[in-house]
Amino acid sequence: TSPHTAPPPRPRRLPVVFLSRNHLVTMSFSILDDDEDFGNASGGRSRLGGIFANSEPGGANESLTYTRPEAPKEKKKQKQQAQPQDAAASNAQTVQHACAVFCYKYVDGSSVEQGKLGCAILGNFASKQYKILLYDAEKRTVAQSTITPQFTLTPQANNYSTFYDEQRQGWSLRFDTEDQLRQFCKHLALAKFNSSLATEAQLISQDLTAVTSSSAVQKGDQIEVRYTGWHHTAGGTFGQVFDSNTTKDKAFRFKVGKGKVVKGWDQGVVGLSKGGERVLCIPSALAYGAQGVQGIPPNSNLLFEIKVVKIKGSKDKEATKEEPAAVAAAAPAASEPVAAAPAAPVDEAALKKQQLLERMQKMGHSMLPSSETPDASDVPQ
Repeated sequence: TSPHTAPPPRPRRLPVVFLSRNHLVTMSFSILDDDEDFGNASGGRSRLGGIFANSEPGGANESLTYTRPEAPKEKKKQKQQAQPQDAAASNAQTVQHACAVFCYKYVDGSSVEQGKLGCAILGNFASKQYKILLYDAEKRTVAQSTITPQFTLTPQANNYSTFYDEQRQGWSLRFDTEDQLRQFCKHLALAKFNSSLATEAQLISQDLTAVTSSSAVQKGDQIEVRYTGWHHTAGGTFGQVFDSNTTKDKAFRFKVGKGKVVKGWDQGVVGLSKGGERVLCIPSALAYGAQGVQGIPPNSNLLFEIKVVKIKGSKDKEATKEEPAAVAAAAPAASEPVAAAPAAPVDEAALKKQQLLERMQKMGHSMLPSSETPDASDVPQ
């Protein structure tokens, strides 16, 4: 071109803003002067037309293609999986108490040693679900049973206790020490009480020691007890001690069933023997109810550990003036109910005959023939 010829007009670039649903897109393109032909643009194609689409299929300008933002598929999957996992976690049972015990299984009427196993109380207060679990060194389940208010574990002498699993299989557990057995039973009582809260709170009693006396507390008896009381926390555990007389000189005395104590005590101590220990888990309705008392808020569930140190007024007392041998022979097994032996019927004729014989003997006369020597075959070997 001639140096005197004016150069062709340079296109001016202006910004143009496009609004999409979720994006603000700013593009710039060239604007020709009025005397420049749209059709003569570089490449023989309109620049505006090239912004929106090319003539060939699939040649659209990707910078202006709206794509709705979506969460990555992996995140969606993780979110979906998290929901059932969260639900499962909320119902997961954790160890409330555990220890090692020697176990015996009852098979065909005899006990078969199973060795030392772990014995745990598992539970979840939110779901109110609890269970007792026996497991081996590899943490494999050997036996288990759901803990309900009706679940029974019976302490026995020499640190033994017995229960039935879900298959109605009988088990005997031997704890290393008496305190270990007491602590296990104490946490078991709490688990039984917490499970009752799923429907309606119930009075729960759990013996901590074996029955060692035929004398049991009855309604109307006057008894003396040592005790400790705890608050039942919102999380279902033993809370702060609010009262105790274990360090006081005198035990607490009251008459059972006369309304001198809370209803939970009147009902819960019945059946305890002298020296017996028991945990009572008392719902507020059987404690201080909606009014509460000083130091105990309204509608509070209470937990007590009680030991009977003296019973007065029961029919069967250790103070009975019977011969020690006779008392020992008449004492029933711990697992059987105490029942009074029926009195033998009196034979009036035999009584008069005996009195007559005694008078004759005093006079030096014998009215009875000499007894025959029994045959050897009649004597039990």
